[in-house]
Amino acid sequence: MKNVLSLLVVGGMLAVAACGPSEAEKKAAEQKKLDSIAAVEKVKLDSLAADAKLKLDSLAAIAAEAQSDLKDAKADAKSAKADAAAAKAKEEAAKKAAEEEAKKKAEEAAKKPSTLGKKGDANKSTESGTTTSPLKKKGN
Repeated sequence: MKNVLSLLVVGGMLAVAACGPSEAEKKAAEQKKLDSIAAVEKVKLDSLAADAKLKLDSLAAIAAEAQSDLKDAKADAKSAKADAAAAKAKEEAAKKAAEEEAKKKAEEAAKKPSTLGKKGDANKSTESGTTTSPLKKKGN
């Protein structure tokens, strides 16, 4: 009976060992694990590539905006320079016109006879011997 029991125990152990995964199943599980790791790595690489592309696109947009701002600044500077030149020319023209006007008035004043020291003098002598100015009001 001992032999039979020993035989049954050995047979049970063999049955339990035979119920485990076969070599093919082990290889399939290992391949599935490797495929899963490869898929995760691919997703990581795709994510990194997408992030890099977004950063490049962002930098390209910033560079384009900076280029546009530079063109605008150059145009503004050119416009300001033209405005300054126009203002300077206008100022010079106004100065020249004022000088010409002053010259004309000086010429007209030179042509008119001087009235100083004559009867129509601005400062008149009164009977009391004081001088009155036409700017002073009478009665003050």
